[in-house]
Amino acid sequence: DIVQLMLNKGGDPNDGLGGAALGGHMDIVQLMLSKGADPNEGLIGAAWGGHMDIVQLMLDKGATDLDSAYKRAGREGHTECAELIRAAMKK
Repeated sequence: DIVQLMLNKGGDPNDGLGGAALGGHMDIVQLMLSKGADPNEGLIGAAWGGHMDIVQLMLDKGATDLDSAYKRAGREGHTECAELIRAAMKK
């Protein structure tokens, strides 16, 4: 509700996307993306948090900051996320 209010009042949909992705809050991430948020803003957060579903969503939405996200997932020990991102890097 708070995020919706922020967006309704003209808030930037990129503000907080990384944190929402890091925390695994898919509903908030989807809302922010629907309002024009940049998927790159959420990709690193999702990789950092190890949230495969959100990583995949960011990739599907066209995220391109793959190298940074790949490194972050690897540093955090999220090997499945790292492999998903690495596969996208090969495309």
